[in-house]
Formats: sequence, C-alpha cells, structure tokens
Amino acid sequence: MVQKVKRKVRRNWEKLAGYAAVTLLVVQLLLLVASWVIAAALPTANVRSLLSGEGIRWFFGSFAENLSNQLLLYLVIGSIAISFFRTSGLLSVIKSHRLVSYRQRFAFQMIVLELLLAVIVMMLLTMLPHAVLLSATGRLFPSSFSDSMMPIMAFMLSMVSVTYGVTSGKYGSVGDIIRGLVGGFTALPVILLLYVLGAELWFCFQYVFGAF
Repeated sequence: MVQKVKRKVRRNWEKLAGYAAVTLLVVQLLLLVASWVIAAALPTANVRSLLSGEGIRWFFGSFAENLSNQLLLYLVIGSIAISFFRTSGLLSVIKSHRLVSYRQRFAFQMIVLELLLAVIVMMLLTMLPHAVLLSATGRLFPSSFSDSMMPIMAFMLSMVSVTYGVTSGKYGSVGDIIRGLVGGFTALPVILLLYVLGAELWFCFQYVFGAF
C-alpha cells in the first residue's frame, strides 16, 4: 500500500514537472516572438528583440553566466545533503522513531555528539567578541556566517548522515557512499531542468525590457 502511494506521488510529481517545463518553454517562445514584434512595431519603445543580431549574441554569450549563481550552488549542495540523508537510513529512523539494533543506537549517539561539537564550533566562530565569521562591524546579519548558512547546514546534514550510515553499517564501503549520493535524490535532474528553463526565461525578460 505504501509503495503504491509513493509511486502515485512520484507519477503526479513527474507529470506536474512536465507541465511546468512545457509551460516555461512556451512562454520563452512567446517572449522571443513578442520581443521581435514589439521592437519592430514600436522602435522608440525600450524593448530589445531576442531575434536581432544583438539579442542572439547576448543569448548565447551570457547563457552560462546567467545560470551561474547562488541558487544553482544551493540546489547542488542541497541535493547532496538530501541524498545522504535518505540513503544513510537516518531518515527512516527519524520517521519510525525506533533504533532497533545496538549499532543503530551507537550511530545515533555518534551523530548527536557530532552535532553538539559542530554547534559549539559555530558558536565560537560567531558568538565571541571579534569572532571571525562576524562582519567588520561585528554584526551576524549580514556577515560571512549569514552568507554561508545554507552551505553550512548542508555540510552538517551530509556529515551526520554519512557518519550514521557508516557507523550503523548502512554504508559498508566507499562505493556504498557514492551509490547513496547518486541514488538518494532522483528528483534533482528534473529540478535542474526547471531551474535552467526558469532562470533563462527570467534573464530574457530582463534583457527584452531593458533591465540590463
């Protein structure tokens, strides 16, 4: 029964993602045509055509730069953390609220200790006077700490997940860890596709209507 529900949820998610991808592609094509029509019909308007020589050069020349931003980084490192969290067995333990074997109990104690040590280290780096992760004015927000909160949380989740997986026996070798990383978050390719389509559409809107 549970497997049927999971398969149904996955099919619905894939269908929704497919509709979203098609919608983004259609809007992108409409923007291409609309930018050309408006630029030709209203030459005095502050609208640039994506089908002009300048527009085509911009599209191809800035494609990689448009996609290279913090959101892409967060998607990648977040997917790594989620993959380890799901395949290490830690997610199942949290859901069931049960530690069956001695190794599982020992592994859970290990990650609690790890989290405690990590919190202490971050407090030393942020709470003390003139701490290194504070801003030049001594503020926590904005600061080096606030700029790196997402990577820090992803690293901590990955760390405790791998520790739990290795200590509990879920990961028996380095190969198991790599397989856990690859197979833990299967929705990532779809999310990356939507990111590429959505990000490029957003920057195309900015280009057409003179935001650059």
